[in-house]
Amino acid sequence: MPFPFRKFASLFRRSKQESIVRGPGITDPISNLAEIELPVCHNESARPMTEVLETVRLGPHLYQLIHSPGTLEGLARGDIVKLKPDDPRGFEVVSRSGNLCVWFYFAEIGRNRCPDGDFVRESVERFGGTCDGGGNTNLIFSIPVPFGFPAIEALFNGLTSQFPGSSWLFGNVYDPWNGFVPLAWCEAFPPFSDPPAPDISPGP
Repeated sequence: MPFPFRKFASLFRRSKQESIVRGPGITDPISNLAEIELPVCHNESARPMTEVLETVRLGPHLYQLIHSPGTLEGLARGDIVKLKPDDPRGFEVVSRSGNLCVWFYFAEIGRNRCPDGDFVRESVERFGGTCDGGGNTNLIFSIPVPFGFPAIEALFNGLTSQFPGSSWLFGNVYDPWNGFVPLAWCEAFPPFSDPPAPDISPGP
């Protein structure tokens, strides 16, 4: 008997108003807000689930993400998708914003909402990323891919070294529906000639 689906929704998010006004790649006014629900890729031993995403409706079946997802792979803040109910993944990407989705995980529940979480969030925001919220243990970030993978990886490797048991991963660099092969979209956004440098002070 198949597992019933469950919805994933981050425990906390930045306000829609703030995200639309300040978020890169968001184009339409707040009057067109809409929620869409998409399946999260899973293997046979995992419980099927979906994630509800806050978006701006751009047209029939066309939506732009306000935040990067918290568990759904393949998308990030500002991406434009077309809903495809007959496709197992439920959507196709129409346009990429150029943002990476990055998930940072603490080992303990709730630590992401304490001073340690503030330290990680502030470090990423100094670098130029945006915190889109989080779940029980994680924080969700959007970071422009032109900052460059070496600098972004150095930032998050430095942060994990501050907090034993923590980890991080990209949410939209590999395709979970196709053997986790790299997605080629990043190649359309060449790195900046002078990318920002990570600034990680000693942890709290």
